[in-house]
Amino acid sequence: MVLWLMLLLSATLFNLSFFFLDNLGFLIVFSIFLLFYVFLKKNQTIIVVPMFLAGFVWGSIVFSFNIIWLYVLLLKKSHASLFLSAILYLFCVFYYAFITGLFFGITSFLINLTKNLFLKFLSFFVTISCYFYFLIRYSFLLFGRVEGYPFINPFIPLAKCKIFYLLVSFLSGFHGMTQQPKTILNSPISNLEECKIFYLKPVKANKKQEGSPHYYAQKIYQGLCALDLFKYSNNYCCSKKYKKLIVVAPESTFPFPINKHEDQIDFWSNVLPDNAYFLFGSQRIESDKTYQSIIFINQCRIINFYDKKHLILFTEELNRTFKNFSWARNLFLTEKKEICNGRQSSQNKSFSLGLKWCILPQICSEFFWDFDRQYLNIEKANNYCCYKFNDKSSIIFLFVNDSWFMKYFRKIMQNLVYLKSVQYNLPILYIAHKDCFLITS
Repeated sequence: MVLWLMLLLSATLFNLSFFFLDNLGFLIVFSIFLLFYVFLKKNQTIIVVPMFLAGFVWGSIVFSFNIIWLYVLLLKKSHASLFLSAILYLFCVFYYAFITGLFFGITSFLINLTKNLFLKFLSFFVTISCYFYFLIRYSFLLFGRVEGYPFINPFIPLAKCKIFYLLVSFLSGFHGMTQQPKTILNSPISNLEECKIFYLKPVKANKKQEGSPHYYAQKIYQGLCALDLFKYSNNYCCSKKYKKLIVVAPESTFPFPINKHEDQIDFWSNVLPDNAYFLFGSQRIESDKTYQSIIFINQCRIINFYDKKHLILFTEELNRTFKNFSWARNLFLTEKKEICNGRQSSQNKSFSLGLKWCILPQICSEFFWDFDRQYLNIEKANNYCCYKFNDKSSIIFLFVNDSWFMKYFRKIMQNLVYLKSVQYNLPILYIAHKDCFLITS
């Protein structure tokens, strides 16, 4: 009975560390050590805990809280009924609980092979590491995707802990990683090599206004006017002038195909100086295909664009099998329509402003799931390492639509971005609907 209570306490601490990242993130450490205690003591008492069942219970508790955002998202943003949303949510919970049960069983078997405490701990450490690695990298194999669920990473709650980054630096030898990443774009305005970055908060429209491109265009124009960009332009008197002015706005800022509304670009350009660059989330249509894109405009014209290359199953795309089922189509988010994968060529992988550094654009999910494949594997031959992309220093501009998600999940996303800034040794400008900040290592 005591071991079951310890198991429940471990799962509770795990959930608390994710739900209250800023204040209780450290509880993840106690949660993992409690698990090790359970594996140790179960072999030294008369009461034998069936470890597969124990893992299933632990996983059910952990994932029922960790992915509650999915249930709320389906209820609010899709055509799915309450029943269908609950079924999908419970399927995901029990699927991950089953995987957890399997790993608990394997861990118990390996720990039983030795009486040496150090070897027991080593066995536990190896299997728990493999467990989380599988969840993060490969747990979507059931749905035909070679990817997983990155938001269960046990380092997420520790992402802003100084001691954690000192330990990571010591163990991994990261270049210059002796302290945690710092948020330095709190205003949210920052300077970067004689540039000034401005954040344009996106429009929040009601149901009547959602289908009106003119309404969004008007609100964007008003937001650009409020920034008063000409004050910082070389053509006007100002105590501080900048070579480049960069205005950023998150994914889906203008949720319509911009190449079908190019007159709006002329409209916005009335309040954009010649040295101002506007990067914002929109869509574009090409050959009857719709792409989720980042549009890069300057001096009344689109000078570049970047198409999203990783799409979320059900919410942004349906494969041929699922298209035949009405329940799958009902899960599709009402604010989205099926979009296409961007081209996988090296074209448009970076935006250049004629400076010593370049912008690597990323759109929401592809950063969390696909950045490794897009850049770290492909571009090694092109000197991509430690701030380099094609021999240029780089900064990731991450455009996110976090308006769909619950507050705790937005925090999880932000902490994961902190971790990836360390992993890739790259600064990241996080551009979301609720927040905007720059992370440097």
